[in-house]
Amino acid sequence: MDFFVETSFLFAAYRQESGSPAADDILADIPPGGPLSPIVVFEFENALSLHAGLFDRNRNHGLAAGITKAIRADFRADLDAGFWTVAPMDLPEVLMIAQKLSSTHTRAGLNRAMDILHVATALAWKTRKFLTFDVRQARLARAAGLRTPLPLES
Repeated sequence: MDFFVETSFLFAAYRQESGSPAADDILADIPPGGPLSPIVVFEFENALSLHAGLFDRNRNHGLAAGITKAIRADFRADLDAGFWTVAPMDLPEVLMIAQKLSSTHTRAGLNRAMDILHVATALAWKTRKFLTFDVRQARLARAAGLRTPLPLES
């Protein structure tokens, strides 16, 4: 697989934010059937629910339920249409790689477990490009030998 799409990339693709123009440029070059890890799909959909819950508690945080519902519907429509494919992953292999990344990088890089799992999946899939707008995750991906072609705010 040529690229790994991470959750922050999906947010930029499905809602208007600072990274959206760069995400749109890359999406124009992604052929139908682009792979998504099941972990990214879970994290993206969970984050939508989290944003709706945050907004329910405080209208200054998160996203309104109508917005998250629309984003989820657009994402699911793209999955159903075959624009994205949920690709299989070898969980024992991913966890083995993740453990190595964690022991090597987490203390200095302060990496979250999900971020490590995404980078580990990209490595297991032998991808070359890691698509993220998350600065800390991009640092981990680069340290693991992946290219991170998107612009990042430091």
